[in-house]
Amino acid sequence: MKVSILLPVYNAEATLQETISSIINQTFTDFELIIINDGSDDNSENIILQNTDKRIRYYKNINNKGLIFTLNRGLSLCKGEYIARIDADDIAVLNRLEIQVNFLDQNPFIDMVGSARIMFGNGVHKRIQRFPLKDSDIRAYFYIACPIVHPSVMLRNSTIKKYNLQYDANFPHMEDYKLWYDILKVGKVENLKTPLIYYRVSSKQISSKYQKEQQSKNKIFRQSIISDFLNKKNICFNQINQDLVSNIINLKCDNITEEKIKAAILFIILISLQTTLRHLFMMIYMKKIWEIPYFKIKYLGAIVLHHSHLRSFSYLAI
Repeated sequence: MKVSILLPVYNAEATLQETISSIINQTFTDFELIIINDGSDDNSENIILQNTDKRIRYYKNINNKGLIFTLNRGLSLCKGEYIARIDADDIAVLNRLEIQVNFLDQNPFIDMVGSARIMFGNGVHKRIQRFPLKDSDIRAYFYIACPIVHPSVMLRNSTIKKYNLQYDANFPHMEDYKLWYDILKVGKVENLKTPLIYYRVSSKQISSKYQKEQQSKNKIFRQSIISDFLNKKNICFNQINQDLVSNIINLKCDNITEEKIKAAILFIILISLQTTLRHLFMMIYMKKIWEIPYFKIKYLGAIVLHHSHLRSFSYLAI
C-alpha cells in the first residue's frame, strides 16, 4: 500500500460526496481512503456507505470524540508508506496524489510535503494562495504564521512511527501547527508551488468557528517557540522592549536558516512593540534585515496578504 488518505467526517453532508469523489478519481490508484465518522447526526454516514469503492476503509466513533481524537485514531490505522490528509469540505486536484508521491519518492530526505491552495466558497473570490517552498524558508515563516496547509499535506508514515508523533490534545483548533513543529524538529518539510487542493472557506470551518480562541492559542504557541529559539542563543525573552530588539539585531547566527529565523522573529517583535517605538525600530529592521538578499521579502508580502482581512497586524503581534 503506497498511500493512506485520512478523511475525518463530522456532519459534512453538504460537501462530503464531492470530497470523496475527488479522491476516488485520482490518477494515482494505489491507496486506501480511511474515512472516520466522528459521531455525525446528519446524512454523512449514508453518503459514505453509498460509495462502494473497495479502497475505502470506513470507521465510526461511537459518539463525537472531537477532531484530535479522530485524527490520531486515523494515524494509527494508516498502513500506507505515505499518509495524505483531506478534509470533508475540500476537493483534491485529480493528480494531487501522483504529484506528491513522485515528489517524496524522488526526495527521500523530505519527510512531509504540502502545497499551495485554491481558495473558494460562497461569496469568496477564487484565488491561489502560495506559501514558502523550501525547508529553511518554512522554518523562518513558522515563527510568524503556519505556512503549511493541513489538508494539502502528504508525509512519511515511517517518520510518524519512528518518533511516535501525533496530534497534541493540548492544542485544540491548531493541532496541525503543533504537529508540523514537532516534525520540523526531526525532519525536513517542503511545499509545492502548484495548488493541489481546493480549500473551501465557510463559517463551519474550525478556523472560522473558533477564530478568537485559535488566535489566542496561536499567540501563546508562537511566544513559546520564539522563547525556545532565543533561549538557545542565550537571549532572555521575558519582555518586549528596546533591549530585546537590540539583542536580536546583534545576534550571531550559525547558518542562513538561523538568519532567516532571526529576521522573522525580529519582524514579530517589532510589530509587538508599543506604537511609539514601532516606527523607529521598523526603520532599523529595514536597514539591518530587510535588505539581506537571502531573506525573501516576498514572504513578508504574503503574510500581509494572508491576514489582510484582519485589517491590522494585531493577529501577528505576541
